[in-house]
Amino acid sequence: MNTIDFEECLKDSPAYRNQLRQAVNHIDMLEDRLEQMFKMCNSVINNGKIFVQEFQKFLKSIFDARELFSTDEVAYKSLGKFGNYLREIQTLFSNLLEQTSHSLLRTLTRMLKEDIKKVKDQGKLFDRLSSDYDIALQKNADASKAKPHLCEDASKILTATRSCFGHTSIDYTYQINVLYNQHKVDLIELFLSYINFHKAFFHQGYELLSIDTEQDFNSITTELTRMRQENAQKQKILEKVHDTNQRRSSTPGDTTTCFPIKSILSSSHYARQLKYDDNRNDGISTDASLSVAKETLSRNPSQQSLSNITNTLTNGIEATKEGYLFKRSHNKFKTWNRRWFSIRNGQLLYMKRNSGNSINDNSQQQSSYSVMILDLRLCTIRASNDHDRRFVFEIISPNSTHLLQADSQIECDHWVNSLQLAISNLFKSPNNGNLHSFTLLPKPYVDDRSNSVLTAKNEIKQEMIKDKIDFVRSITGNDKCSDCDADGPEWASINLGILLCLNCCGAHRGLGVSLSKVRSLHMDTWDLETLIVMGELGNTVVNSIYEANLSNNVKKPSAETDALTRRSYIEAKYVQKAFLRSLPASNQIRSTTRTIKRWSVMKGPISTATLTNEHDDDGTSNSLKVNSRQLLTRRLTGVLENELTADSLSSIWNANIYLYEGARHRSVPTMLHALTLGADKNFLNEHDHGRTPLIQTILSRSVAAAEFLLINNAKINLADEDGKTPLHYATQLANKGRGPIILLLKRGADPLVKDRTGIDACSLSMVIGDPDVITWYRLIALHEQMKEEDADAEKTYISILDDPVYMKEIARTPSFS
Repeated sequence: MNTIDFEECLKDSPAYRNQLRQAVNHIDMLEDRLEQMFKMCNSVINNGKIFVQEFQKFLKSIFDARELFSTDEVAYKSLGKFGNYLREIQTLFSNLLEQTSHSLLRTLTRMLKEDIKKVKDQGKLFDRLSSDYDIALQKNADASKAKPHLCEDASKILTATRSCFGHTSIDYTYQINVLYNQHKVDLIELFLSYINFHKAFFHQGYELLSIDTEQDFNSITTELTRMRQENAQKQKILEKVHDTNQRRSSTPGDTTTCFPIKSILSSSHYARQLKYDDNRNDGISTDASLSVAKETLSRNPSQQSLSNITNTLTNGIEATKEGYLFKRSHNKFKTWNRRWFSIRNGQLLYMKRNSGNSINDNSQQQSSYSVMILDLRLCTIRASNDHDRRFVFEIISPNSTHLLQADSQIECDHWVNSLQLAISNLFKSPNNGNLHSFTLLPKPYVDDRSNSVLTAKNEIKQEMIKDKIDFVRSITGNDKCSDCDADGPEWASINLGILLCLNCCGAHRGLGVSLSKVRSLHMDTWDLETLIVMGELGNTVVNSIYEANLSNNVKKPSAETDALTRRSYIEAKYVQKAFLRSLPASNQIRSTTRTIKRWSVMKGPISTATLTNEHDDDGTSNSLKVNSRQLLTRRLTGVLENELTADSLSSIWNANIYLYEGARHRSVPTMLHALTLGADKNFLNEHDHGRTPLIQTILSRSVAAAEFLLINNAKINLADEDGKTPLHYATQLANKGRGPIILLLKRGADPLVKDRTGIDACSLSMVIGDPDVITWYRLIALHEQMKEEDADAEKTYISILDDPVYMKEIARTPSFS
């Protein structure tokens, strides 16, 4: 299109009209091209924005994939750098799109919406005025001379219309010429700037990827070369392992065990493998380098004591194992289900095969497990031969017994050993004492910490204490004070077993706790064991001992007696023992006591062979030849074990033997009489294996007699000549009643004291197989470890032993009365 001539415009010649038609056609085509350009540019920008969004997702996937290689420093850092560089490129591309949108689209929009539209609007005005001008010309030509006024009107209209048309045509021609010339310049300038945008984009990208990254890319290339070499070596080793396992799986009866792949691929193993390649022609067997013979597998005894376990792991590191076992359910059908088991953090966990998550997703994998054993330290692991199924072992916890079955005897032994080693390491771990005491309790005890349960238990306990106090009050003679016969005594001397009034109580306090330990019946806290002792004595029984020789010349105080006289009488009675009954003859004590039938304890030390497996010459373990539950003989005897004859007893008769015989016969009054006569409460009877009176009370299973000696400061851990403490004997008799064990533990007995054969009460508890006893002993062991770091560590096991259920066991123990 050429520029329209204004001369032709003024003349409105056909040439002008022809040029005008060409210009209009050109403008229409220009508008179409610009609209198409605008649409395509807008599509490019929109697709670019979509590209940026997808590219951002692509970058996110790179960084997500990088997390899978967090343990590999080279791969982790390299992928991070690549992601950062690509992110910079994406930023540059986003800037290019933004510049294109602000420059190109804005200019095209202006050309279409403003410039071309303005020309077209002017063209529409030109066409309308051109039509009006033609009409005015026609009317002026048609005007008749006979009508001068019409001619004059037509002339005026023609003049006005010609003037408007002339101005409009000139403006229209001007705008067309300006549009034609200006748009050429605008388009050239527009695309020149657009090309400059791309030039800047590629230049910045070049600087980013050539100058700034040169050092990084060189280091990554070096590491990549090294990784390729290492991968080639690993591939060779994996091929050897694969071939070895293929041959092993095709060989029937081969029970060798492969080394873990992780250890094979370790750097220390590289040297051995490369050396193996060099010596391959020397006849070195691949199987020998990658497997362990069956005979070299250690097989620990299934009933091994915790203290005798040989710890093959580093101190403080828990033995871990994972694998499939059959688990017997606790429903009425007793079905066996195959589950995946794992030893982790002192717990035994299990889950179904299809419940697992990604290996790297530790948090989700942990949540897929169910807890079978909350704390392995409170459990006993041993083989179980009482079932038709083979390869079965049991886990005895404080709450229940779980039966598990392995696929072979070797696998069963491995699981038993791993669990026992885990328990041993947990006890030896230096961080063991940092655990909160509540975490050491089995789940029922943790749940019992709720206020409602504690309140209910306290109510039961207080009711038992109240009933026992009422029983003590009802004993003959206890309705009056033991020393002055005052009515309604409300105080007690727990080591003497008497009730006192307030005035006599003050005098007893002056005697000192070594002679009289005073306590209020309604203001002080009472133990059931102490009340049982009070129930064995009473004012009448005690006065028959302390006032046996009270003469008529000595007047017993009354409720109105002054304090000085009262104190003098009480000192004469309990300190000077002026009215004390003398030591009876040996035949008198034997005639007044009765023969008590009880379970006898097997003489001689328990052989360590019963606590460990015997091994044949080939290193394989045999089943126990002696059932551990038969360690305690259950032979009912009509007379006491080692009971002395009348002649032999009379030859050694003294206050100590008197005390010993009283303990043997569960007679608390006899023991009180012996102590008042000066008997040694820690007397070692050389005629009966050096046993103490406290040991005799345990053998007779009398909580009252044992508590009486402990109240009077008997040594609770004093052992006999075989090194056995009272707790050893109480543990051996656990199947006949756990009351003595509860008493000894509450009074501070140590279950870790070993006898001369190296066996402690904790080991004996595993032989007995009582879950509660095992739990008590292990809680005490944990408490001892906690005391090493915190001397004020709470004795959590005391609250367990104070449970009303166990208090009832104490109340059921036999007594002399």
